[in-house]
Amino acid sequence: MSAPMINLDSKNILNKPVITSDGYLRGHIVGQTDKELVLMEGTWRVRRYNIPKTLVTNFDGSYIYLSIPDKELEKYRTK
Repeated sequence: MSAPMINLDSKNILNKPVITSDGYLRGHIVGQTDKELVLMEGTWRVRRYNIPKTLVTNFDGSYIYLSIPDKELEKYRTK
């Protein structure tokens, strides 16, 4: 049986904060592709992450929850 579909419609997720599985608040969604969410974090030293949509476990209308801990997020940072 497949996992329930999470609605990641752009008009709903733009500017929503992201929370890792260990509870860290990490930036906001600024866009998406077919397979990834684009996360931006920081004010002076901006960091960008391309996070696979398969890592999203929940979206409650306010926050986007990921299945990975904070340390693992670095794997998805873009240069």
